[in-house]
Formats: sequence, structure tokens, C-alpha cells
Amino acid sequence: STLFPYTTLFRSRDHLSVQEQRIFHLRFNDGYSYEEIAVDEDISRVAVWKHLSHALNIIRQQFKK
Repeated sequence: STLFPYTTLFRSRDHLSVQEQRIFHLRFNDGYSYEEIAVDEDISRVAVWKHLSHALNIIRQQFKK
């Protein structure tokens, strides 16, 4: 089905923490920079990077299944 990638991506959210979901959304849906996310979430840019890195690794794992 042509919806497979979208379904997999949508279902991958279930494997992310609420904060990772929010950060992922801010970065890829709203186009926020790491700095903007850090300010919005009151965390460091390094923490933003770590959350996004973890989220992307989880999503990649879901696509490998």
C-alpha cells in the first residue's frame, strides 16, 4: 500500500516519549530550529539533539521491521 510509510511513521510515535513527540513535531512539522525548540521546551540544545536522535533511531527501527 502507498500509505505504508505514513502508517509506519504515525505508529512510530507510540514508541516515543511525549517530550520526544513534541520535539519531533516542532522540528519537522513546524520547522523550529534546535535553538527555538530548546527555548520552547526550556532545555539545552544538546538535549534537543539527543531527543531527536533517539526519536529518529526509533523511527528507523520501525521501518526496518
